[in-house]
Amino acid sequence: MSNRESEAIALNNIGIIHKKRGEYDIAMEFYQASMVIGHDIGYLKHESLSRLNIGFIHRKRGEIDLALECYTDVLLFSRKVGNRIGESYSLNEIGSIHFKRRNYEKSIKFYAEGLSIAREIGDKKGEANGLANISLIHQTRGNYNRALTFIKQAQRIRIEIGEPTWRGKQSERYR
Repeated sequence: MSNRESEAIALNNIGIIHKKRGEYDIAMEFYQASMVIGHDIGYLKHESLSRLNIGFIHRKRGEIDLALECYTDVLLFSRKVGNRIGESYSLNEIGSIHFKRRNYEKSIKFYAEGLSIAREIGDKKGEANGLANISLIHQTRGNYNRALTFIKQAQRIRIEIGEPTWRGKQSERYR
């Protein structure tokens, strides 16, 4: 690994810490610096990861159109280079944008496609998240039995991978 690759990774990781502290402006600076380095040195997978993180910041700030643009870019790039996990994660994030906009039909389509890929590549955490997201749509629509079916599957997987507790909104909704 080159020094520039290490630098890009370090900058991204610093951005993650600032994001977790709620310091979104600072996190954005680190993600952007990491993305530029990734682009300059041709470290495309890392450039894509930084772009995904930039999308998270836009979403947290309520900049939904910018977040969707980032996630769509990551999706297209991931498909181009065959990065199935990047494809799965970006599909889930695009689904979240449509959920936020209350476009549940589009949302479930993206969640289901991301879930399918997660299962195909054996990404158990991605599978659990996809199932939980689909459950949330069913809950929002008042389809409680379907919501329970999906969330129980997700919870079984979480326990299986040693991560039985939910974080954020999902934990509040399913206690």
